[in-house]
Amino acid sequence: MKGPNLRTILLAWAFVWVVAGLSSVPSVALAKNGLGGTISASNNFYIVWVQDLRGSGVGLYTVTTGPLHPAGPGLNVLFGGGNPSTSFNTIRSYSSGTDYVQGTATKTSPNAVVVLDPFGTSVPFGTTGVRTTYVLPGPGAISNSTPDRLTIVQDVNVNGTNFVDSTVEVTTTVINDGTATVQIGVRYLWDYQVGLDDGPTFKINSALCPALTTEAQFSKPVFDSYRIEDNDMNPSPPTFDIFGTVNGPSTVVPPPTDPDLLEFVCWPNASGTAFNYAVNPNLSVSVAGGACSGAGGGDSAVLYFFGHDQANALSIPPGGQITVSASLFLTPPQPPPPPSPCATRTARFWFTHAENTNDPNCVTLLRAIQANCAGGMNVGFLGLPTLPRYGNVIDPQEIAMMESLGFYFKNQGQTGESGGAQSSHLSGSALCRARKQLSVEIIAATANSALLGTDPSTCSYFNGVTVTNFPPNLLDQARAAASGLDPAQDAVMTALLRKFNSAGITAGFPDGLTECSPGKTSALRKLSRDPTTQVGCPGVNNNCTTAESIVFPTTSNPFTPAKFSRSLSLGSGFTGVFTNPTACGTGGPAALWKINADVGTSNRQFTADTFGSNFQTLLQIWSGTCSNLVSVTCSTNAAMTLQSQVSFVTDGSNTFFIVAEGANGASGRLKFHVTSP
Repeated sequence: MKGPNLRTILLAWAFVWVVAGLSSVPSVALAKNGLGGTISASNNFYIVWVQDLRGSGVGLYTVTTGPLHPAGPGLNVLFGGGNPSTSFNTIRSYSSGTDYVQGTATKTSPNAVVVLDPFGTSVPFGTTGVRTTYVLPGPGAISNSTPDRLTIVQDVNVNGTNFVDSTVEVTTTVINDGTATVQIGVRYLWDYQVGLDDGPTFKINSALCPALTTEAQFSKPVFDSYRIEDNDMNPSPPTFDIFGTVNGPSTVVPPPTDPDLLEFVCWPNASGTAFNYAVNPNLSVSVAGGACSGAGGGDSAVLYFFGHDQANALSIPPGGQITVSASLFLTPPQPPPPPSPCATRTARFWFTHAENTNDPNCVTLLRAIQANCAGGMNVGFLGLPTLPRYGNVIDPQEIAMMESLGFYFKNQGQTGESGGAQSSHLSGSALCRARKQLSVEIIAATANSALLGTDPSTCSYFNGVTVTNFPPNLLDQARAAASGLDPAQDAVMTALLRKFNSAGITAGFPDGLTECSPGKTSALRKLSRDPTTQVGCPGVNNNCTTAESIVFPTTSNPFTPAKFSRSLSLGSGFTGVFTNPTACGTGGPAALWKINADVGTSNRQFTADTFGSNFQTLLQIWSGTCSNLVSVTCSTNAAMTLQSQVSFVTDGSNTFFIVAEGANGASGRLKFHVTSP
């Protein structure tokens, strides 16, 4: 693993190169660089540099701009300033449990690691590229035997004749010279740098996706490309953009291979690994002074995986071969592409078109989840997937699809349990039901934005007075409502999102997408899983952990007292008895509410009562946590009635619980009210 001092030296060298204007760039396309044995090749828009000196990492590569590039000459596209050392490829053999790695140092891996350097030779490839060939002799060789008998060919080549069509490709071909089928995976690590910014940001090339500054993972990504852009360290960022291929663009030659996994990572961490890398979504990689710190402004890289695990391995029969390719190119700063016209489909469409394995162009919920900027599915109070697997299904986006289906096909009046089932028929609260109904529309709206490219602000609706456009942050507002505690607010947002999801149903799909037949309801219902729980959704408020939070309706009148009311049947789903002792007598079936500290501010007065109930009640007030409750006060038989009333003051730091019970085991229709001045 390369030490920080060398990286600093390379950065300084690269900066001198930029300032000098790349005066040493030869007029011929091929050249030998004096930096320890590299071959350079160019079309004068880009220069590729490939190591050809054994002992220095044969086949390591980097890229800079050439003398005719509009952004300027000598700019790093990959780190190194013309000295390849930090970007490298790995070939994993699942058949032998071996990782074959470029460079000179071994990397961490659960597998055996073989350095490719002794087996490699780099030579010019035409006039604009360099070909590196590794011949692995296989087991039983007289010297330098290897677990697999393979030939690995890497082409780093500049394509195109002008700036518009110029790209740099990295293509790897693996040939099976053995006598048995071999299962392999290929990983590319590209260490990006933009000017002096060693930790540029990552952005899916879509107007709707934000620039990422923390590690991220994209399983089976469906976007055609991503954008790397500097955000600090340079005088006036952004300086220029680097684009990397994923599923496209279709104009790139050779056509890029679809990776089954793409990761935006911290280079110092990822460069020490041979193949597997665990993303930390909280790790900042693009901010100066962060935990992932390189030569300047963080230290980011991108990992491509073609066959990232055994299930996705590439199979090569004896004498056969496979080829994978990815490309990159650099431009001056580009505005995001314009938003698409208002094209939407309703929730019913998305939940009945969950997936289609026969046609990759079908518009499906799974494809929308794969295209989602954030990955997975965010419904505000919950992030999908919630579990790492269901049976044999371990792909996180497949799981997110199954859990999304659960909001639509599972009983919205119940919560889930272990394994996403509802076999115990656990009742959900009014808040849970409202959250589930809102989640259905959030998922559909996310699909409309992620896959169809629809910005809510391009769609309009009638608000009762006039026709107006939806706010651009409509989804953020909906997720905020779903994560809140007010079922009424959830209902308002559900209605608004339903209008958005219906606003563009007559519009066609973007190019390359097509509508396919819906799935069978019975099969989709069987596939669905409920990701909610009694605590998180929550369930009915019949115990401390599922106590319903008291939320007062918002009003513009400062003189309107805050009022909260509920009516429910104690004894129907409220069979639990609150067992804490009370000075006011023996209780019975109980319902619980809580006042959180943000509502129960310091010295705020509350009054709770059960007036209007048709049975004898008891009220208790407690503070603290469910595992450590402290009694505050209690009441029964208020104002010479069978009902209860109690007043208390909150302290702004503790949660206060209100327990409404049937006195002496009584049950009936409970009328519960809370007021606060």
